[in-house]
Amino acid sequence: MDNTSANSVDDLQTFVSSLLEQPEVEVLGASRGPAGKIIHTLFIAAQKSANLGVDENPLTADPTSTSSIPDFPKAVGREYILRTTVPRPAPYSRPTPQRMFCVLVKDDFRLAGAFTQDTTFQ
Repeated sequence: MDNTSANSVDDLQTFVSSLLEQPEVEVLGASRGPAGKIIHTLFIAAQKSANLGVDENPLTADPTSTSSIPDFPKAVGREYILRTTVPRPAPYSRPTPQRMFCVLVKDDFRLAGAFTQDTTFQ
């Protein structure tokens, strides 16, 4: 086994173990990395199986072939997460984490915030 395929196997093992331990995991290399390619192929297979008959095997299909079926399903909504660390309530306060989360769907939106502040010198 050459060095790049050994690195890919190590990256995949690290990725899978991180999935078991953490709520969110970064996909290294995005869609061009080893885990990203597998995830992309799984989405293609799911889309093809949802839109085609059961007589074809979507896992054996070529993921690079052009098709009228999109690789990913149409988005139902959008999610935005803003995270930062700033000193609150005053500029000399200790920097603390802040988070804002927004979900936008067709006829609805949800907005949630989690804000902290330094209470040492209040």
